[in-house]
Amino acid sequence: MSIPALVGGFELRQYDLPGAITFAGAYGLVVPVLVYRAVVANSRTAMIFEIIPFAIERCVVFCLRTVAAAKPGWQSAGLSEYFQVTLALEFIALAQILSGMIRTVLVNSTNPPPEDEPEPTKLTGSPLVQDQSSEWIVPPTNDSDVQRRRNYRSVAGLQFLLFYLPALILAIVSTRSLYANDQVSKNNLMQRMRYASTALGAVLLIWEVHSLAMAWRRIQNIDRRAVKYLLLLTALLFLPAIYRLCVMWHTTADIAAPTHAALNTRADKVMFYLFHVLPEWLVVTLLSLVNAKQVCNLGLRGDHRSKDETPEQREKRWAKVRAKKAKREQKKQEKAARRNGGGQIELSPTASFKSKPYSV
Repeated sequence: MSIPALVGGFELRQYDLPGAITFAGAYGLVVPVLVYRAVVANSRTAMIFEIIPFAIERCVVFCLRTVAAAKPGWQSAGLSEYFQVTLALEFIALAQILSGMIRTVLVNSTNPPPEDEPEPTKLTGSPLVQDQSSEWIVPPTNDSDVQRRRNYRSVAGLQFLLFYLPALILAIVSTRSLYANDQVSKNNLMQRMRYASTALGAVLLIWEVHSLAMAWRRIQNIDRRAVKYLLLLTALLFLPAIYRLCVMWHTTADIAAPTHAALNTRADKVMFYLFHVLPEWLVVTLLSLVNAKQVCNLGLRGDHRSKDETPEQREKRWAKVRAKKAKREQKKQEKAARRNGGGQIELSPTASFKSKPYSV
């Protein structure tokens, strides 16, 4: 028996149909919530746009699994390969999304320069006295903060190159084909690559938990609510990784056989949906129901830079933003003037437009 058993087993009507229908509907309910988060400004962030196609794809996968379980004629090697690829990639992709959120939370603890243009005011003397001027309040920062930001970004880059990228490639390569029973060497190679991919994903999660734990203990101004939220999500993702490492050693002569070796018994199916599928769905659901942008202070794009902008670069970018705002405001006033039957209203080129403070 040299064929590695399929994670989740073959699609069997009596065991797969209830679970596949349940999670197809469950992911279908999450998608509208994610779309709402993407539409509303105070919850719109890049992470949401990464999760939306993921949730839609999960819904499609379980719809296909439902049809394959209900209609045996739909079952094929190609469909089984597709299921294996998506199952291998899911928790790894979610782990990388959490890695980006953790990076942003850590960078936020270093008083990073503002991404968006702050209010055009500055404090003078008493905190209650404001001097209207063209200067802006910039969060205090020092050399140690700059070095910490650089370290956090370097570590995030290493995580991507050493763990996520190899795990992603190995997951795709190891699940792209199902080999015959007599192709022992290919099946053994596929088995080893499956283990390597899952192990790298688990190491990525361990690194994330370690980073959050160290931040909780050593960084006084870390956002503890964000740390607890991210620890919960990371802990849930450990379950699929542990489950995969525990069941992938099984081999069988027939992947469709109703045996434990093929992971096709009732108990095997229950364990699959309980420890592999459910935790991933819970992570996606928590990312949609909780306003992660506010909890983790993600901003629109999170921390996406490899290094800080210089003050000159920041002012140049803000000047472009102010020019665009002025142009939009002028167009609005021109339209209002035409509706009222009056002439055009010209804006002063020195007009200032306020925007809310923002931190990365």
